[in-house]
Amino acid sequence: MKSTDYDKELDKITDFDLEIISIADCRRAMSELNERQDILNKLISSVKKDIKSVESGYLKKRALIREKYNSKGSSGLLNSLKGPFAATRVKEMKKLESERIKSLESYYEIKYVSEDLLVQIEDMQDSVKTMMREMLGNF
Repeated sequence: MKSTDYDKELDKITDFDLEIISIADCRRAMSELNERQDILNKLISSVKKDIKSVESGYLKKRALIREKYNSKGSSGLLNSLKGPFAATRVKEMKKLESERIKSLESYYEIKYVSEDLLVQIEDMQDSVKTMMREMLGNF
């Protein structure tokens, strides 16, 4: 999933109001919070998979770059030209690393925001439970 898709999901999760007047409202709120908690857990799991996928792709591309330039240096003539090939390899590796960092940055941000939302939802659940107990008279 792209990071923009995750942003849309997070917007959906954060867009709700809790107005609790009765026990029925408490139950509806708990149900809604539980649903959003499940969605967040799935979203976090999906983000972690995407992070692993990006990392895996990066390692494969890095190995291909190494292989590409190691095979060129095998003959005697090309071996003497090792300097320019090494500089080109370093450039490609740096470019690949910067691409990796850019793509992972957004995923890590989404992961941290999702984990923070999860903590907030758990806090809200505790508050709703406390309100239910108070309404029921501490049963």
